Amino acid sequence: GSAYNRALALRNLGRSAQARLAMEHYRGVLEGRARISQLKERWAQEPANLKLVLELGRLHRQLGAISQALNWYTRAGSLAPTDPRPAVEAVRTLLMAGRIADAKELANSLRGTKAADAAQELIENNSAGNSTGNPDEN
Repeated sequence: GSAYNRALALRNLGRSAQARLAMEHYRGVLEGRARISQLKERWAQEPANLKLVLELGRLHRQLGAISQALNWYTRAGSLAPTDPRPAVEAVRTLLMAGRIADAKELANSLRGTKAADAAQELIENNSAGNSTGNPDEN
């Protein structure tokens, strides 16, 4: 993949520290993809497992596969319509992708739900320069 090619190119340019970091990133991508594959196999057997569906969304987000992450969070929301986590994680994903307007629109649509306060907090944290809304990120 492109991450592997980047690591090789950096190594060939004599930029060993950057090449090492790029190779670590590549390994992380491979591990994430392997984990997604395992979880999808489990999901085929347990399609109503909310925790599993949320984890698939998180892993896709972590790998930068934003549309797939959002699809998993949508699926999770369908499984548990009153659970705030799918909507909040969708807002977090949109913010991480730089899709601020979409995140705000989703957060506004959550008014009156259990997810509303957490989604709004993510939006406010993002405005303060914290992209994911995790207090320990700064």
